[in-house]
Amino acid sequence: FPDETFLRKRVDIALGLARRIAAQHYDLMFVLDKHWSLGVFGRLCGVPVRIGFDREGEGFGNTHTISYGPVKHESQYYLDLAYLVGARPAKHQMELALSKADLQFAASFFKKNSLLPRKTIGIAPGGAKNPGQDMVIRRWLVERFAEVGQVLAKKGWQILLLGKAPGDTFTVQPMK
Repeated sequence: FPDETFLRKRVDIALGLARRIAAQHYDLMFVLDKHWSLGVFGRLCGVPVRIGFDREGEGFGNTHTISYGPVKHESQYYLDLAYLVGARPAKHQMELALSKADLQFAASFFKKNSLLPRKTIGIAPGGAKNPGQDMVIRRWLVERFAEVGQVLAKKGWQILLLGKAPGDTFTVQPMK
């Protein structure tokens, strides 16, 4: 379904989607968004078991919830949902799969900018801004990033600032 269904509150599209899902007679739904409206949407779909998050009382549309807060890594919260249905993963280890093109780009970038891969730490100072939400409270202060960067630079680490937003810029400069 199109993203704007929920971001732009397209009730007409959401109700049509709910009817199509209800016609499938699903037994269980994982509601992976934290917003209350998606739990209610699951209820509109007629799914009897809705497993999702409860962030400050927003999980009322779900039948089973995991309390959500800024304590654990996101991946652990999602695993907690799986535990509710009896899933027990053998290990909890995040993997980052990089393509050959990604690895070649990184090698070229490091060489071009005289960076040492084993002495470089990447910091992504942006974030906490997603479609439909801007969570300023989850954004760390610029001064704190600068403090961490200065401590790491004094210990011999090269700092690489990472970003992706339209206003982000990429320059390579040694920290002082």
